[in-house]
This record gives sequence, C-alpha cells and structure tokens, in this order.
Amino acid sequence: MKRDSNYRYGVPFGLRSRAQRKYAYINLKNQIRLVTPALGGKFMTDDLLDGANTIVCAAFLGQKPSDYYRVAMQTTSVPYEDAIDELIRTCRPSSLDQPSEMPHVRYCDDVARIARDLLKDLDLGGPSGIEIDFDDDGSWPAAPEIPDEARARQILADAGIVFVQEEWALRPYYEWGTGLGATLNVPALTVEHINSFIDRFFACGCTNFQSEANISLKFEELSWHFNDGPWMTAKDWVALNNSTRDFVASTDDTGIREQESRSDQVV
Repeated sequence: MKRDSNYRYGVPFGLRSRAQRKYAYINLKNQIRLVTPALGGKFMTDDLLDGANTIVCAAFLGQKPSDYYRVAMQTTSVPYEDAIDELIRTCRPSSLDQPSEMPHVRYCDDVARIARDLLKDLDLGGPSGIEIDFDDDGSWPAAPEIPDEARARQILADAGIVFVQEEWALRPYYEWGTGLGATLNVPALTVEHINSFIDRFFACGCTNFQSEANISLKFEELSWHFNDGPWMTAKDWVALNNSTRDFVASTDDTGIREQESRSDQVV
C-alpha cells in the first residue's frame, strides 16, 4: 500500500484522514474489479486459493464510501486441531493438569482426566515442561517427537470432548481497513465460501456474531496442514485466470478436433 508523507504508523484506519481512507478504498476497488473473473467481484486476496485453504486473508468493500474490511479467516478445523494438540501436551508426563484456554474452543467437563484415560496406553514421549531451551543459534527448538501422536490425535478428535464455534468479530485497530477475524464452519475456504461469508456479514449488520451451536469434528475432517502458496497480486490473479481459460479453450478445441477425426474415420 502506497503511503503519503503524512502517513503515521499505528493509527487505526477509522482515525485516519478522509483522503487516506478514500485512497485506500479506491485502490482496493480497482483491484477487486481487476480480479473479478477469477474471484467473483466481491473481494481480493493475496493467498492462492487451491480449494484446500484453511487460513485466508482477504479484503472487501464496505457498504459506504471509504469503508472496507480486512478479514483474517480460518475454518473451524484450525482451532479444533490446536485444541487436540493442547490436550495431547496436557496428557504427557509432568505436564500441566488442565489444558490452556484457547479462543473459539470449549472443552467438556473434566476433559483432562477423560483425555488421560483415553491415551493411557499410548507412548506420548518424555516429560513436557513449561521451560523452553532455545537452540544454540537462538532459534526455537524443534517440537518434541511424540511416537503415537497420529493415533492420539485420532482418538481425541473422535471422542467428542472438544467443541468449536462459528463466529466473527471486528478488530478496529487495523491500520488499513476495518479489521475482522472470522472462524467459519466450512471444509475449506474457497471462492464460493468467502463470497457467502461476505453476504452473511452484511446480512448480520456488519457486527460481531457468535453461533450458539457447539461443533465437534471428526478425525477425517482434519488435516493438520497449512497451505503455504505463493503471494498473489491482482496481476497474478488475472494471469492465472487467463491461463486457465486458455487451457480450457484449448482442451475443448482438441476434443472437438478428435471427435471430428473419429467421425471421419467412421464414414
């Protein structure tokens, strides 16, 4: 984002000058128009959407001039996976008695005891202390190996002792655009799901929302994998859409030629 000479770091978007907010709004509006063939005309994202994204950052226009939103979205599988891993850590020798509280997550009553009973026959590795020993170069150490981690994840994920909720909340402290965090109960964040969320957000009056339904997922719905695709600009989206369209067109043309060839052979 281009910044003028009067730009001040750390100032929330809502407190910026009208000229700065208008410039940012128009810039985003132009980007959305440019990527409409690829993304549908409601939002812009720097993340490559490959149909399996569980975390996406996007931006979309508000309902009044100079107002737009920057949303950090995740599927409900992300906090669910984090909660399962937190429970496994709790069940390791010398760990804390109770799992730490986590955003978007609710545990069943006496969850630590239930989890320990479920995993009592598995090898969860050595003691799990709260002190962290950094590597010699000062970097974070590698995560400790848990021999039966995959089996432990499956048992806890299918036990129905962890619950997540679909919700979104405004974050007005963002520098560019009104901030928004959203947890959505969808398998992956596709173009269709993001466009559907934007419609739901406007239908709710652009306010915070929290579903009353507690969601418990199954192991086969989880991946423990985060997409790390390339950084996408508006021009990258246009190029990708054009290349996909050309590929489909060439494939259709090839199919027609092959069909005509077979017809000639039959005659």
